[in-house]
Amino acid sequence: MGTIVLRSGRQERMTGKTAITTFRRTSIGIFFLGLLTAPGAAQGQSAGDGDARLCTASANDTATTKKSKKDRERDQKGSAAAAAPACLELRATTLDVQEYLQSYIRKKQWRIADETMSEDFWAFSRELDKEELLAFTKPDPKNAEVHWSGGKALIRISTQELSDGFHRTVIRADFRGFGETADHFAQPKPWWDLDSNRSLENSLISALQSYFRSRR
Repeated sequence: MGTIVLRSGRQERMTGKTAITTFRRTSIGIFFLGLLTAPGAAQGQSAGDGDARLCTASANDTATTKKSKKDRERDQKGSAAAAAPACLELRATTLDVQEYLQSYIRKKQWRIADETMSEDFWAFSRELDKEELLAFTKPDPKNAEVHWSGGKALIRISTQELSDGFHRTVIRADFRGFGETADHFAQPKPWWDLDSNRSLENSLISALQSYFRSRR
């Protein structure tokens, strides 16, 4: 039997079907309210529950004063086309970030050389085989006739303290490809500069996120 509701002095009987419909609407409303108020629902909160957040950095944000004069001149010429570096802000110290990345890369057994290191900056080169070079760079129609043999990634990682307790890590990779061109009229080159597709940089950002999330 339904529930009796008093309305304007008359008795009206709410049927079982109406009661069920009302219950379902109430349940759905409570469900969506729970989604909106759940932790992490706020816009802008990234993986890490407030301890990590992605950020945007310009092509010239990666400690340009620590590059060689030749590298700075090359960056200025290509800054308009250069891909923005990968960027992550963490509630972690500069030392923690740099030490983890150095440990991670050495465990991966990357073939690295030409290291420059300080408390908040690490630059090095990584030797790449042909498959790695093609996986980390964008195709360039101008180099369609080059037969690649391998390459090198020039990687720079800088960490900067922010005012709100976070530290910003910026990772940039520039690539050089080695090979021979089938174009007999082209001028011989020791290497070709290639644009990053951000997959190498993003792999390091993902490793940082996963590691500091697991420490919570």
